[in-house]
Amino acid sequence: MPEISLITATYGRTAEIPRLLDSLVRQSFKDFELIIVDQNEHDEVAQIVQRYAHTLSISYIKSAKKGLSLNRNLGLDAAHGQIYAFPDDDCFYDDTVLQCVHEAFSDASLKYLCFDLYDDVSNNFCWKRVDRVPVMKRRRVYYNGNSINFFIRANPHRFDENLGVGTKFGSGEETDYLLQNIAKDDKGRACLEANIYHNAGQGVHITNEKYYKYALGFGAMCKKDVVARKSVWTLLLFAKYVLRACAGLLLKKDKKLHWLGLKGRVGGFISYKVKR
Repeated sequence: MPEISLITATYGRTAEIPRLLDSLVRQSFKDFELIIVDQNEHDEVAQIVQRYAHTLSISYIKSAKKGLSLNRNLGLDAAHGQIYAFPDDDCFYDDTVLQCVHEAFSDASLKYLCFDLYDDVSNNFCWKRVDRVPVMKRRRVYYNGNSINFFIRANPHRFDENLGVGTKFGSGEETDYLLQNIAKDDKGRACLEANIYHNAGQGVHITNEKYYKYALGFGAMCKKDVVARKSVWTLLLFAKYVLRACAGLLLKKDKKLHWLGLKGRVGGFISYKVKR
């Protein structure tokens, strides 16, 4: 059984995938598997996988269904590792990332590990950098909680297939997945020794439709955390972003964008159905 399972659900990209696979070939730690869940109609990804079949342990799954959460769950169902991670098809790793994971999780009490996520296009860190101290607290998930830079000890939790790319609620699935896995007192830490790289799309125009779906997902994720996990902190965070959108409507020029953000966040919070 491999120690680490890397799960990549891919759709609409092929040119970037060899860069990810090349970075995995270069890893100093070798006890891992890669599971690729391919949602494309064409066979280009399968051909790429075939080229690496003799240098990497790759399981290839062809999926006829679309949706990031759904297909990551297919990958989780096929995973054999003791640690999970979810590199996007346009990510790549420093050569020592998996070695750092192996060493960190030798501490049996460690639940999760977070890496800095670096935008290789703008040469800048994506969103906020991880804390410059080793200990990670649960609420940092909201600021660093992109599943592509987290490694999680294996568990039965799955992504919410009603959240994320390919659904009405177009975001929030990654933060929700991490929050399922991380209880208030769970021990986690930030890795300061290596980076994960990803094109965060900084400077790329986001359509109004996509921005609205992101806002819907944020509202839905907040409701789930408030109702299902009784998080007062998330309720305050939700209120903060609603008030920010209201302020934008009053003070900023681009009122349509702020209206879409307000409408989406509130709409997602109201319309998302939390399973009891």
